[in-house]
Amino acid sequence: DIRQPRQEHSSSAMVRTGDKQGPKRTIRNGTRVLVRDLPEKVRKTSLQSAFGDFGNVVRIELMPEQRTAYIEYEEPRDAEDAAREMDGKMLEKSKIRTKMMDDRPRA
Repeated sequence: DIRQPRQEHSSSAMVRTGDKQGPKRTIRNGTRVLVRDLPEKVRKTSLQSAFGDFGNVVRIELMPEQRTAYIEYEEPRDAEDAAREMDGKMLEKSKIRTKMMDDRPRA
């Protein structure tokens, strides 16, 4: 399926985030997907395989103890597609839940 370039909205504000392993980086609003109910021993490579089909994955933040991950895409449209298409799908025998993240800074 060939996608037409999407018009950028003025609401695509940039958000700064701290990272323990490196300097602050900029995240575009609407590019992160929250993935819940992951299999207990899921690996980043499994997530990359499952979610990489929707677009360029910039970063995967995996929190195995909570069975949760954040998948960050380069383009908001790819994140929206992944969140919509992967919600309720099976990943390594677990039914996962996905939703878009609101990346506004927390006060």
